[in-house]
Amino acid sequence: MNKRNNVYSYCVELSKIGNEESLRNLLKIYMTSEKKIRKTAKQALRKTKSKKLVVELLEEELESQKDINVIYLLLCLGISIERSKYIKRYLRCLKGQNIDLQSVGFYKEVRVNPLTDIERDEITQYIIESKDFNLRLLSLVGEENTERVLDELLNYISLYGVNEDIIKIFESSCDYLELIQEEIYEAVIHSLETNLQLMRYLDFSIKKNIELLDQYKEIELVYKILSSNCLIDKLISADNFNIEISLKIIRKQQISAEDWTIIKEMIDHKARKIDDISEHTDFINFLMALAYFDIGYVEKTLIELYEKTKLYSDYALLKLASIKSQYAYREMISFMLTSGDRKERYKYAVKLMMAYPKNGSSIYAYAAELNDDRLMKTLDEVAEKFNIQTSFSDKYEKLFGKKHNNVQLLPNDTIISEFLFDLAQEINAELFFAAVGFTFSSGLKMLLPLLNYVKEREGKIEIITGSLQNFESSGKNIKIDKNTVHVLNNLIQEYDLKLFTYTESFYHGKFFCVANKEKAYVIIGSTNISKTAFLGNYELNTLITIDLLTGDNQIVNWYKNFRNSCIPIMHLNEEEYENLRWDCEADVYTAKVMKKISNAEMNNKIQELSDEETQFRLNSWMKHEPTDIYSELGIASLQDYIVFLFAEKGLAVFESFIPGNAYYTFRYFDLDELLKKVSTLSKTQMILSSNFVSRGYHISDKNKLKNKIDMLFAL
Repeated sequence: MNKRNNVYSYCVELSKIGNEESLRNLLKIYMTSEKKIRKTAKQALRKTKSKKLVVELLEEELESQKDINVIYLLLCLGISIERSKYIKRYLRCLKGQNIDLQSVGFYKEVRVNPLTDIERDEITQYIIESKDFNLRLLSLVGEENTERVLDELLNYISLYGVNEDIIKIFESSCDYLELIQEEIYEAVIHSLETNLQLMRYLDFSIKKNIELLDQYKEIELVYKILSSNCLIDKLISADNFNIEISLKIIRKQQISAEDWTIIKEMIDHKARKIDDISEHTDFINFLMALAYFDIGYVEKTLIELYEKTKLYSDYALLKLASIKSQYAYREMISFMLTSGDRKERYKYAVKLMMAYPKNGSSIYAYAAELNDDRLMKTLDEVAEKFNIQTSFSDKYEKLFGKKHNNVQLLPNDTIISEFLFDLAQEINAELFFAAVGFTFSSGLKMLLPLLNYVKEREGKIEIITGSLQNFESSGKNIKIDKNTVHVLNNLIQEYDLKLFTYTESFYHGKFFCVANKEKAYVIIGSTNISKTAFLGNYELNTLITIDLLTGDNQIVNWYKNFRNSCIPIMHLNEEEYENLRWDCEADVYTAKVMKKISNAEMNNKIQELSDEETQFRLNSWMKHEPTDIYSELGIASLQDYIVFLFAEKGLAVFESFIPGNAYYTFRYFDLDELLKKVSTLSKTQMILSSNFVSRGYHISDKNKLKNKIDMLFAL
C-alpha cells in the first residue's frame, strides 16, 4: 500500500514539475511499468500543464521505437491527450495488431466525447488509405465523408470483390444501393465471372441489369444470384424462363405441371453428367430448394447422385440427411457400425444425432455396442447442447396415433431392428423371439441393443433360424457362415440365447416378437436377420398387436407349436462351417468369384518369383501381416491383381505379381462396396476416389520403397 502511494506521489510530483527531465522520467514509468502503475503515470501525463512538451517527447519516442507493443501504449497515451493528432495512427496500429475497436472502448469514448470535424476527416482518411471498410467505423464519419468512402469502396470492389465487412455496408442501406446502381453495373460488366457475388446488389427491375442476368444459361446460377439479391422484391416478373422459375422457387409460388416437367428434364440431364459432385455445389443448392415442391423427387435424385459418387464423396449423403431421408439414415448407421476408421464413426454418429434427433436413443444404443467411451461422451455432449430428447410416440406417430389398428403394414423404410428395440423400451419388454429363414452376423450385431435391453431385464431371448437346418450333418453346412456361427455361440453363452432350427424342411418364414406380460407386438413379413434386410432391402412387414390378457391367440399358439417342433441347439461346431464373409442371403446363392489365399500360400508364391523388386515389394506388405488375401477379383481394370486386406487399419492394397505394374491402396470399411465401385472405374478414376490413399510403382531403392509402405501403417 505504501509502495503504491509512493509511486502515486512520485508521479504527481513529476507532473507538477513539468520540465523535460521530469516528463521524460514519467513517460519511462508509463512505458515500462505494470498495468496499475502505468495507469497512474498516464493520468499524471494527461494532467500536466506542459502537454505540448509531452507531445514532443511522445513523437520522439514514436519515431525511435521498434517494439509494436510499446508503440501501441504510446498511441493510447497520445489519443487521450490530443485525439485528433493521433487518431489515424492509433486506428492503423489497432488494425495491424488485429485489435477490435469495441474491445478497447473506442466507440464508448466517442459517444462520451463526440468527434470533431477534423477527427472525422482523419477517420475517413484512415478508412480510404487502409481499406478498412467497417460499417460501424463508417457510421462515425458523417454524411459528406460517407460519400467519399463509398466512392472509394466501389473502386475497391471492382478490383478485389467483396468481403464480409463490405456486405454489411451494402446491406445496411437499400437506399444507398439504389443510388449507386450505375457504379455497381460498371463494376460487374468488367468481369461477369469474378463479380458474380456483386450481382446480388443489382436492381433487376432495371432493364440493362436484367440483361446481364439473361447471359447466364444455367438455372442454378440464376437462382443463386436471385436468391441472395438484396433488391429482389423490386423484380416482379421476367420473360426469361430461368429467371421466372427462380423467382417462383424463391417466393414458394405454384409451379405449373408443364414448367415442372421442364425443370425435371434440366435436372436429370445435368445429374447424368456429374462425376465429381464437389464441383457442382450451385446445382445441389438449387436441387435442395426444390424440396419444398417435391421432396420425393429431390431425394430420388440425390440418391442417384450418391450412388454414382459415393466412392469419391459423401456430399450427396449429407444433403440427404438434411432432408431427413431414411435412405441416408440407413446408410450412415451402416457406416457407423462397420467403419474401421474411428474418425468416420465419430463423424457419422454426430451427423446422425444432429440430423435425426427423434432417433437419438436408437443411435445412442447402436453406438454403445462399439465400446468406445469417447464416442459415447461426444454423443452425450451433442444431445445436451442441442437438447435432443426423443419419445417413442414422436418417432412413430404415424403408426401409433389416435387411430391405432391392431393389424397394420409397417412403412417400407422402417428399420426393423431399431423399431423392435424402440418398442421394447416403450413397453418394458421381457422377451424377444424371432423365427427367420436366414441369420447373419451383420444382422445380429444390429439386434444387440435389443438383446442387451432384454438381457438386463432378465428376459427371454429365442431365435429359430432355417439356415441351420443341416447343423447335425457331417458335411459342410452351406446356408450359414462361420462368423455367424461364432456370434451365435457367444449369444448362447453370454445372453442365454435359446437357439433352435427346423430340420424337416427349410423354414423360410419371418417372425419377430417383443412382449411384456400384457401385450405382444409381432412382425410377420419378409425380413431376415441381416444388415441388408434391416438397412438395404425393400421389405414388406405387418405389425400385429396382441392383448395377452384375453386368452389364447392364434399367432402366439402358432409360435409355441412351431418352436416345439424345432430342435434346440446348445452349441455349434464352428469347424463345420465355411470361413466366408456373408452378410445376407444373396451371398448364399451367389457364386463367389474371389478366391481366398492363405498367408502361407502367398509366401510360397512370392518365393517362386524371379523378379527381385516385385518379390521385395510383396514381402514388404506381408511383413505387416494382412488379415485376408484374395485373388480372382473380377475387376477389368485390375486383371491379375490380388488384394491384401489390413482390417485394423481399414486398408486395402491392390497388388500385382507382374513386374512394372503399380499398386493401389484404399481406405475401406466394406470390402464388397469397395470392390463393387472399383470394378466400375478406370485406373485414372481410382486416383480421384476419396477412399484412395496412394499409388506406387516398383522402386529400385529398397529402403525408399520400404519406408513408403511402412508410412501407410504409421497413420
